[in-house]
Amino acid sequence: MKKLPLILLCVPLIGFGQLYTKKFNDSIYIERGYGQKLIYSEIIDGRIVEKYDLKDSVLEYEHIYLNNKLDSTTSFYGTGELWFQSQYVNGRRNGNHICYYEDGKIKYKQIYLNGILVSTIRY
Repeated sequence: MKKLPLILLCVPLIGFGQLYTKKFNDSIYIERGYGQKLIYSEIIDGRIVEKYDLKDSVLEYEHIYLNNKLDSTTSFYGTGELWFQSQYVNGRRNGNHICYYEDGKIKYKQIYLNGILVSTIRY
């Protein structure tokens, strides 16, 4: 009996994410994932406490596929701000992978060649 309230509290958080897919033609489609909007975050007694707006959602990620292979990814913080962007060729990371702080400044930039990390620049 004591486990039931805990399970009931977790259920709303599990089913909130939404997936949206749009196919432009036989070779290009976009997949987008949405989640709860983060409205408050702080550390209390060494633990992270976060509050989410259950009535509002934000884009969490966007994957673009070309010929059924991953072409690029973009991910966002829970607040909706840009987190990182990556380029792919034939499903392998190739080109820029840029990670941002939540204030929009670049945290680091990595360059990949055929899935292999070539360089990292930290800002």
